[in-house]
Amino acid sequence: MQDIVVLGDVEIIYPDLRRAVRRYGIDLFESHYSDGALNVRMLDSGYASVIPHGCTVIVDSADSASLHSLSGRDVSVITCGTAASDTLSLSSSSPRSAAVSLQRSLVTADGTVEPCEIPITLTRKINRSSLLTACALLLLLGIDCSDGYMM
Repeated sequence: MQDIVVLGDVEIIYPDLRRAVRRYGIDLFESHYSDGALNVRMLDSGYASVIPHGCTVIVDSADSASLHSLSGRDVSVITCGTAASDTLSLSSSSPRSAAVSLQRSLVTADGTVEPCEIPITLTRKINRSSLLTACALLLLLGIDCSDGYMM
């Protein structure tokens, strides 16, 4: 089973996640989903210490308390932020578009995605943390990024 934990107060309900909803039957309006093969949970940052071993955790790199709690644990951490060391970073943005940089290879539901720039079409205002978290989740779920995402 693939365990994914989204850590922090982020909103990730966007048009391209509808494909994930159809593909996996995920209801992202709920705080937890499991179908036996995939397990997605939304947790507040204060719960970093109770995340099960072996999970993939998506977290904002500015959340130093959560990163500290995850340090030394048996989890894969995907950091989202503005630093060159983050797994995903926002490389540019305007009111109608953005570009997200995947800065290292990422193992997904369908294989591996190599580092790349992901074009994003914005249909509404979105904060950086939510944008990067949604991209990370889409990538982990195996949603192809070659044509970009719409959010």
